[in-house]
Amino acid sequence: MIWFPYGPHPAGGAASHPASAGVGALSEGAEIETLFDSEPIEAWRVWNLWEGPLGPELWSVTHPVAWRPRRAMRAHCVYKYRTKTVNTTAAAATSAQAQHEDQAPARGHSCGIYALMDRGGLKSWGARHMHTPETRKRGRGEFTRVGRVEGLVLLWGRVIPHALGYRAEFAYPKEFFVERDLADSAAWLASAFGVAATLYDPPKPKPPEPLPT
Repeated sequence: MIWFPYGPHPAGGAASHPASAGVGALSEGAEIETLFDSEPIEAWRVWNLWEGPLGPELWSVTHPVAWRPRRAMRAHCVYKYRTKTVNTTAAAATSAQAQHEDQAPARGHSCGIYALMDRGGLKSWGARHMHTPETRKRGRGEFTRVGRVEGLVLLWGRVIPHALGYRAEFAYPKEFFVERDLADSAAWLASAFGVAATLYDPPKPKPPEPLPT
């Protein structure tokens, strides 16, 4: 049985971490419409898996934000926090990004939890963030990156469709897809998040083309 924290106040409380990324990660096209749907939407994401002082953690690839087991991820607009804590110019403080007071995601913004309609787009999405360091220090100590994890997520609450994917208010993993050499990580993901973690063999890189003779 899939563990799914359905609704805006799941058991354990909704995550309070900000989650957003650039709109370009989905498409430069206009938003289609806003959905207020009682049924969750399935879509694709990619994460970084890190090993820290207290064990493994699943983080967003765009921000140092952890996805907590058995807790729904909830989107927050980071621009509202920045304008309160960071010195900004008058122009920035009155910009559209700084102004909205609606829940995330909002029209004309980049806030929200991102997911793609097609798994094939994950490779280019992850490639945008290949600069991720192999180690990172946070308040709880040093973290070492183990690898990338793909998966299906369930999106609900306020969901804004784009040409290639969605920005959502709430999300939780439905199933992980983990490279076979990370079998130990797959076992942790399945146990911690209460969902399936399927092993797969990544495609082998193509050999270089022979030089002309």
